[in-house]
Amino acid sequence: MDGTIRSDPKWSSEVVLAAVEQGQASKVIVSVPFDSDKFDELMLKSVLANVGVGFVHGQAAEKLNEFGGVAATLYFSGG
Repeated sequence: MDGTIRSDPKWSSEVVLAAVEQGQASKVIVSVPFDSDKFDELMLKSVLANVGVGFVHGQAAEKLNEFGGVAATLYFSGG
């Protein structure tokens, strides 16, 4: 780990998958092209949980790939 946000484990597809499974994600964003082996489970669980799925390409995908190629927008709880 090099100490940057890009190497922080909280920025990973596993964290996004956990957010989907826990009902915390309102939308999942995936860079195109994507590795179907890496994201098939995430995509399926997102659809089954009625989580929106969006795709980015070009410069946005390049930037998202620096963070593992996937992100999520989360529901906010004002607590």
